[in-house]
Amino acid sequence: MSPSTRMRGWSLVCIFLVSCGFPLWMAGEVTPSPVAKGEILFEDDFNHVPSGWGISDSPDAVVSYEQGGLRLLVREAGKNIWSVAGQRFSDVRIEVAIRQVAGPEDNLMGIICRYRNRENFYMMFVSRDGYYGMGKVVDSTYTLLGAEQLQYSSMLQSSSWPLRLVAECSGHRLSLSAGDKLLMAAEDDTFDRGDVGVIAGAYREGGVDVLFDNFVVRQP
Repeated sequence: MSPSTRMRGWSLVCIFLVSCGFPLWMAGEVTPSPVAKGEILFEDDFNHVPSGWGISDSPDAVVSYEQGGLRLLVREAGKNIWSVAGQRFSDVRIEVAIRQVAGPEDNLMGIICRYRNRENFYMMFVSRDGYYGMGKVVDSTYTLLGAEQLQYSSMLQSSSWPLRLVAECSGHRLSLSAGDKLLMAAEDDTFDRGDVGVIAGAYREGGVDVLFDNFVVRQP
């Protein structure tokens, strides 16, 4: 499926988004202590069950702790599912190992930052067949950031998997990297803080089965 064809489907996908996580918002604002660059703010290797992530088992999707990681199984075509950690951050650098277990390579696997609720958040993602992108969901409407359509990199197809995906939300700057290679960056000021999480999606075929592991949030 071409990048433009995938994006035409997003207006439909966003209507059917499934929220699997429940952020734990603080009752009031607290002035944070200074944090050094690179310091770990939150991490989870998913070996302690449960550890605060939203889990679910429905006809549409499964989010569960399995095989030492967090599994997201998208059973139906044209849907995205996600889980968030129940945290709240402003500026973050998020790293996670992603491995596709089964299903079509025409898919979506990625990271969420500044998650306010199921209708409002940023997402940075790749597909197993080499495409990547960044976007925001505002009042359930999806918009790409940094490019008018998904971009392609042969490196994503040829890389050894699990893939270490890195997303950074720092000030107004958003970026997506695969390992040490920067894929893209953009500027946006819609959201300034929120939860962190992972996301998976299916386009024309369901059965996208993804395992996330070694989720680490650092101070950028």
